[in-house]
Amino acid sequence: MDHVHHIASLITEDPDVLIETSERDRAWKAVEYAKYNIKGRWPESEEAVKEDPQASLAYAKEIVKGRWPEGENTIKQDPETAYIYARDFVTGRWPEGEETIKYFSDYAYHYARDVIKGKWPEAEEAIGQSPEAAYQYAKDMIKGRWSEAEKTIIKWEDPTIAYHYARDVIMGRWPKAEKLIISSRDPELVYSYAINVLSSGDDSILSGRWKGEQIISRNAEFWARYQGFKKKVTSDLDVWVGDDEELWPEPVEEVTYD
Repeated sequence: MDHVHHIASLITEDPDVLIETSERDRAWKAVEYAKYNIKGRWPESEEAVKEDPQASLAYAKEIVKGRWPEGENTIKQDPETAYIYARDFVTGRWPEGEETIKYFSDYAYHYARDVIKGKWPEAEEAIGQSPEAAYQYAKDMIKGRWSEAEKTIIKWEDPTIAYHYARDVIMGRWPKAEKLIISSRDPELVYSYAINVLSSGDDSILSGRWKGEQIISRNAEFWARYQGFKKKVTSDLDVWVGDDEELWPEPVEEVTYD
């Protein structure tokens, strides 16, 4: 038996072929055989394809080239395939898939953004459980501060998401996040917060002694950049704020640029 007929008989459960294979393997073999050998729909194999959500999505995309009603019951069982299928083939809200998608924060956010194109209240409880999804949802869908996102970001102590939320959503200082960002002890992150967030509000903060400077000073490159920026702020405002010596960073080696 040649390879092509071997695969075909394996997929269609020919009793003469005594080879064990998983449902997922059978499903993908059926998709590949239909695509490369049949070059179109292969009804005899579709029951095998429907054993796996990812294979069913691939069959709709590569073989059917559109909605495949017979496979939708399988596709909707996985949040990723349900979201992609709704986005690419239903091209609109898909209530059957939503029952799965709305419990998974990342896919729920993407479904709201790409399919609903707006807020999705039914999924907000799940979206609010993920710092990144909550931040993105607040920025793109709510277009403003969202208390659920802020509680989750602080709870999970994610300084990078905290920085992005302050920069893109609050567009200014966020004291709780500021403490978290400085506690990360990451010179690049603290520098980015100072330049992109603090400087968008009250520049007098940067003309004085800000405790985040202790962290920035640990990296000579970022410290040199920060000093240049701070010099401009100071000259523009001619203001000096604070006199707490404990907040002043230790000197670092001077860095010059050509």
